Amino acid sequence: MANYKDWIDAIDINIDYFSAFMKAWIAFNSWYDSGVIPGRTDKDKVEFISNNDNDFKTYMNRLLAEETAEGLSFRDNVAQLHAALLGSAIRSQEYVGVRQTISFSEVAVKNRNTSHDFDYCRLHYACSRSGGKILTVVTSKGRDVFRYEQDEHNEDVLKQQAIFTALSDTQQKKVLGML
Repeated sequence: MANYKDWIDAIDINIDYFSAFMKAWIAFNSWYDSGVIPGRTDKDKVEFISNNDNDFKTYMNRLLAEETAEGLSFRDNVAQLHAALLGSAIRSQEYVGVRQTISFSEVAVKNRNTSHDFDYCRLHYACSRSGGKILTVVTSKGRDVFRYEQDEHNEDVLKQQAIFTALSDTQQKKVLGML
């Protein structure tokens, strides 16, 4: 989409929270970039603010705790923003044949780790992602002890497979640790 206004129109939000957020974020960013808050990245600075006493944190905590009109209005606005974000999921572009949902509570992330393998107790464990499938294989002396392919990561389905339950507890933990 060309700009954020198109996104606002597409997700049917009646209030332009994006502009309000950007104005607040720019002011917040300029405050902590003025040398008041240590850290190299936004993440470092936000973590410092959340973990240490400072004017901003004190002010936000006061607004959240106050039973004044200002405090009630602040909490109500945060609740409305939260509800709007939860109710405004966006469908992502297709990735390996699947359109994923991006919402305030869930983000579709492309897993860059396409394969993972290691040896443990004379067994070779390997997990690979290709063509939208997840293949997990455990081999001993070149022979498959366990082989299972999934369309998507789902531990509950995996745990129900007879070939998985036939593995020892340690082997099951190793397989689950790869996914």
